[in-house]
Parts: sequence; structure tokens; C-alpha cells
Amino acid sequence: MDKISPTERVRIKFNIGNCMPNRLKESIEKLQCHIRMRSAPDFEVKIIRGDWILSIRCRYRASVFLHDMTIIKPEQKKKLDQVFDIKDVAIYVNPRDELTYTLDEFMIDKNLYDVIIKTLADVGVTNDMALQISHLATAHFEGAYDDFLRNLQNFGIVLPESMVDKDNTN
Repeated sequence: MDKISPTERVRIKFNIGNCMPNRLKESIEKLQCHIRMRSAPDFEVKIIRGDWILSIRCRYRASVFLHDMTIIKPEQKKKLDQVFDIKDVAIYVNPRDELTYTLDEFMIDKNLYDVIIKTLADVGVTNDMALQISHLATAHFEGAYDDFLRNLQNFGIVLPESMVDKDNTN
């Protein structure tokens, strides 16, 4: 996903592979009610200005997925804590190399953390954007998983009845 303006480019990348982290699965298992599994891929935001690149890698907080976001009203979403955390930050002149210093999450003090969160918000990376990324990744993940199961069947593997899509005539 790219957003381009005359002075900068903002690029957001994420990978749906292994995007259901154990911490999320464990949190959901503790619930008494059923909520839909949601994809929570780590994502990277690159803010590019000229030859300089500010790379901010983020991860979702597991606690946000203890809520069914489809039933939370917009005014309630604003009251939620931050949906994601900063994992690490690097700034470098393109191309990145092995000498590029990366500041790990444990080295970021509160003041710098707040500045980085504000920088993300200034380029449009907010809680709402993070939730949109999660929704997009979830939809893609579910489609890829369905394709995977269908390919297993096409390969000749017999799946348990509970895993077979009854609406699919493949």
C-alpha cells in the first residue's frame, strides 16, 4: 500500500504468512464467548523523503482482538488504547545495509515513542488504519486458507467433514 505526495512516499508492507500469533490465539482461547479469528500481521511503515527512509516496524497488541470490532461503535473505537506497538525503528539513506542502526522497542523511551506515534498519525497510520490492515489481511488469509484446503482435496487428501465447505461443489 502506497501513499504518495509531492514531498514524501509512505509505503506499508505486511505479510499474511503466520499472521495469527500465539499470543493472539492464547488470548482468544481465554474468552468465554466466540469471536472470529482475525489476522494480525506485523507491518512496516516506510516514510521516504528524498534518499532518506524512516522504517517503523509495528505489531498488533493482542488485547485489541478481545473485542469484536464489527459491533463496536465508532465513538467506542476512539476510546480503545493504541491498537499496535512499535517493534523497531531505523533511519537510513537508501539502500539499507548491515551497518544501519535499528532501535529496538526496548530502547525507545516514552518521549521518543510518542514522537514516532505522532509521526505515524501525521502520515495516516492510526488505529483505524491498523484495523483496516487487519480486516484486509483477514479477508486475504481466509481466501488463501480456503484455497489451501481445496488444493489438499484436489491432491487427493480427504479432509474431515467439519473442514469441508458444504457450499463448495469442488
